[in-house]
Amino acid sequence: MRSPDLNGIVIRWFCTITDITELREAQEALRESELRFRGLQQATPDGFMIFESVRDENQKIVDFKWLYVNPAAEKIVGLSETQLVGKNLLDILPGNRDEGLFDAYISVVETGELWQKEFGYSHEHFDHFFLSTAVKVGDGFAVAFSNISERKRIELEREELLEREKFARIEAETANRAKDEFLSVLSHELRTPLNSILGWTRMLKSGLLDDIRTQQAVETIERNARLQNNLIEDLLDVSRIISGRINLEEEEVDFISVINSAIESVQPLADGKKIYVSFISEAESVQLLGDATRLQQIVVNLTNN
Repeated sequence: MRSPDLNGIVIRWFCTITDITELREAQEALRESELRFRGLQQATPDGFMIFESVRDENQKIVDFKWLYVNPAAEKIVGLSETQLVGKNLLDILPGNRDEGLFDAYISVVETGELWQKEFGYSHEHFDHFFLSTAVKVGDGFAVAFSNISERKRIELEREELLEREKFARIEAETANRAKDEFLSVLSHELRTPLNSILGWTRMLKSGLLDDIRTQQAVETIERNARLQNNLIEDLLDVSRIISGRINLEEEEVDFISVINSAIESVQPLADGKKIYVSFISEAESVQLLGDATRLQQIVVNLTNN
């Protein structure tokens, strides 16, 4: 194009016109996207941070620099955005190296693979569990911290409940076994004096016993009746059945007399099987502290066996 000036000199000039509508639209879309991103990150309860790699002369990652931090992340770290952006990660949180987080972030940048980990974090009055997720962004990474404290609390309560139920089940099973064992022993003990009573009763009814043996039979029947009465009391004592305990009444006992009484109790059974039972002791008396009834039960069981 040309145009004359006032002195008749011709001036030539050229121009080009470029349509930048798409560029302006892209820039506007980017700006709106950034505003939406910032608005979302400002409102989210999850912590969110973006880091850029800091490399040495050999291009080895030696640290990461904060590029962005949202309010939730500020609360987690305990520092404001102005105190974090532009600062190096290890300068602010050196413990990241010891905890293995720093190496994990390097791996994210170098491999591009997503990384996740659950961990607890405490800072002053801030104590929560988080799910940390890191992804590669350019020559750095973005990391989000999702608060999973409520989920962890529920999981912990469920684990504690399961543990309590397991413990209660074990206690119940133990108590049932103790009860079953106790009842099994008790049923055996109940039969022992009953067999003696029945045996001596049959001998009395036979009319073949002299006066001395008749008196012995009556005393033996009476003694075993008392023994059985004590056993029945144990059976009715539910608390002792559950705990598997038997009540002991300690007193001065002549053990020789206990043994002789036990032999008298099993004598009818032995006679019925034509077995001769005798007890020989060099001592006339052996005194000890114990429960005469329980000691007799022991000797009767041993003799029966």
